[in-house]
Formats: sequence, structure tokens, C-alpha cells
Amino acid sequence: MATWKMVCEIIRALPGTELDPPDQDAPAWRVNGKVLARRQPRLRVPEEEAMISRRGEVLAIRLFDRAEREALLRQEPSVFFVTPHWQDSPSVLAWLADVPADQLRELLTEAWRPGRPSAWAGSSTAADRSEEHTSELQ
Repeated sequence: MATWKMVCEIIRALPGTELDPPDQDAPAWRVNGKVLARRQPRLRVPEEEAMISRRGEVLAIRLFDRAEREALLRQEPSVFFVTPHWQDSPSVLAWLADVPADQLRELLTEAWRPGRPSAWAGSSTAADRSEEHTSELQ
């Protein structure tokens, strides 16, 4: 079961990321000013409050591959969705508690890659970069 805390742990480990100030209603993690993931985004549907009350927390994840978004929507419609308001967005909405942890990590890392700082362009994650740096020192 994924949580916002897990989202924060995953993204915090990615270089160049920052979290919106705590006074935001729907805080977002960003890299170079671009949103990677947003907690509790507005769905902008009439039954929004009832849906959230019934299903739990929602996470918007920015995807850069429209085909990937469409595949997620087709393969796991009980987990990933869009509302009419989000239809033209590059993001996919997810019922956070239903996203497997490994899939969450993969999606968030993929969302980070296009906006990552250029110094990290050769690495997938901070852990990869740290391992490279450690091996250079030995």
C-alpha cells in the first residue's frame, strides 16, 4: 500500500527535487519547476468528495509518454484514471493506496528523468550516481 510518505521518500532521493511549501492544499514535488507528482489534486467532478471518501488519497503523476498513460488506464483502470478535467494533461491520476510500491518508484523515477539536473543526466537515480561516485574514489 503506497502512501504520501513513500512518495516523499522516493522523490526526496532524486537530485534537484523540491516540495511545495507546507501551506499548499495540494502540495507538489517539482524538478526544475515542473511538477512530478501532486498530492490530492482536484478531480473537478461532481462526486469528488464521495469518491475520495470511498477510495482514499489521490496522486497525480506526470508522465511524458502518452502511450504509457493510455496503457496504465487500460491495464489497471481500478488504480489509474483521469477525469474530464485531466484528459488533456500529461498526468495520470492514481488511487495512491492501490499503487504497488515498486510501480510507484518506477513511475516517479520516470517522471523525474526528463527534468533532472544536467549533472545527473547519466544516472537513473541518486543511488546510481552515489554508487558511481563511490567506485571512482576507490
